[in-house]
Amino acid sequence: MGPDEKYLAADFYDGVNHYVFSSYNRNTVLRHFQWMEQYGIDGVYLQRFATEVVPGSAPFNHRNQVLAHVKEGANLYGRKYVVMYDLSGLGAGGTALVIDDWKYLVDSLAVTRDPVDQAYAYHNGKPVVAVWGIGFTGRDYTHQECRDLVDFLKNDSVYGGNTVMIGVNDTWRSNSDVYVQATLQLADIISPWLVGRYTNTSGVNNWATSKGVPDKTWCSARGKDYLPVA
Repeated sequence: MGPDEKYLAADFYDGVNHYVFSSYNRNTVLRHFQWMEQYGIDGVYLQRFATEVVPGSAPFNHRNQVLAHVKEGANLYGRKYVVMYDLSGLGAGGTALVIDDWKYLVDSLAVTRDPVDQAYAYHNGKPVVAVWGIGFTGRDYTHQECRDLVDFLKNDSVYGGNTVMIGVNDTWRSNSDVYVQATLQLADIISPWLVGRYTNTSGVNNWATSKGVPDKTWCSARGKDYLPVA
């Protein structure tokens, strides 16, 4: 890594200069995809925080620049990438930002529509879009908004036609909310969040028995794929 790829992390207060990388730097992202090719990693979900997709803002421009680097790197090294929206921190009505942003990505950046882009991932013949943060409690955006967002990504006459993966809590099957259940039925891939849900081997085994196997059975019975977070 060259000196132009190291950025001082000023928030460390131990008296020593610490440096971090930035995905805003094209050379760094291309190297990451080169490493993926070298070590047999197939691709990435490119996280796009929904609170940062306000057109003209610095975070919006940053996310678009990183997306451009990821697209270039994935094509250069034969890897795949998928846009993943993270809804964390959105206010009520905030999913409208995601809908507008997806339209922007398709219309202005040709995401999923660029004939020379061989790297965007498809599943069952359709481009994949991921939405993380569905069915969680204590959030201002509503379960109905989530259902409408997934319906848009799947069924809109212009911007739909996608395979949609949803990121949910590990208790997703027991969530009785009618809109959560409707969203689960719409989704193509279910991806429950498992970070912190177990801490040792017995915890893994208990999770597999109580949730993992029943989760997989539920998905298989409905023709859905199951992709728990590792």
